[in-house]
Amino acid sequence: MDFYSNLPVNLQQPTLFEILSVNEVKKLIKPTLRYIFSLYLQHRGTGRWLLKIFNKFDLLILLLKSLLEYRHFKATGATILDKFYGLKRVSRFDHLTFLGVWINDCLSEYINDICEQYHEKLQSMKLTNLKLNNWQQWFDLYFPKVQQAIKVINFCFKLKYLRDSKHSDLVQFATQTRYERYSEPDEVESKVPAVSDIVQRRRKRTNMPRILEIVKKSVDKTSSMFLDKLFPSFLVMIRILQIINQRPELFKQDVRIKKPKPPVLPSKKGSDKDVDKANATTENCPLCGEKIKDPAMISSGYIADLKCAEEWVRTETTCFITGIEINKTIRKLLI
Repeated sequence: MDFYSNLPVNLQQPTLFEILSVNEVKKLIKPTLRYIFSLYLQHRGTGRWLLKIFNKFDLLILLLKSLLEYRHFKATGATILDKFYGLKRVSRFDHLTFLGVWINDCLSEYINDICEQYHEKLQSMKLTNLKLNNWQQWFDLYFPKVQQAIKVINFCFKLKYLRDSKHSDLVQFATQTRYERYSEPDEVESKVPAVSDIVQRRRKRTNMPRILEIVKKSVDKTSSMFLDKLFPSFLVMIRILQIINQRPELFKQDVRIKKPKPPVLPSKKGSDKDVDKANATTENCPLCGEKIKDPAMISSGYIADLKCAEEWVRTETTCFITGIEINKTIRKLLI
């Protein structure tokens, strides 16, 4: 903490923690959309066009993300997530700013995903004893090393960023882009000329172009509100839901079920004293007389060892305590 408190402070330059937060949310976009689409396939069923879309999912996400980011960047001067965190990116060359942003956010992620999928394909080919050519052997050998090297270089850039550096990773250094604080663009006040003629004061007639313009402004305002404020939170919630569905054991409590005391029913075989004795001695199996290790309950509500209960319901149709008719169901209990 002493080291960090002695670092130079630049209020215009975002902190490293803000940049890391933006990058973490960016990584959620593609897995979240893939998860939603897979749920839709499970509900709707696979079709020819849906399978084609799923097979080209990475390319479609690249195109869709590029179009949305370009439109949002031209309108606000920042990407969707950058604006949500109050950041923006600038470049040494103003006319190439979006190109650097696109390479950083879209192209590099797409190339990395394609290379990882190809590497997994090579691993499956090796497991099936298929022979790899020279290029495939070279790629299988050096791709993991290149990934590790890029991670180390990005880590070094982040450490350097703490010392008032401009670039937080390798791609930003290559494209000469950097993060800055986002500020709303100044609105240009429209100068309305003085109107003197009565005819010019009349309200403009509402026609189809005017209606389309109003609809366009409403759609732009709604989409901007969704993308800027709701979309990042939506990604985080969907990611949490995905983790819960994939690993439900992490969110289940270890609940111990107590052995229920069997009800006292009118007996056909034996006396009421035998029933009371059986209810009081639930620790021992009423069939074999030994201590119950794996408890199970038959349909009449009485407990015995699982093996004894399975053997009893296989050959008998009445309860071993009360003598009433039972079915073949057995409930295994957790003690």
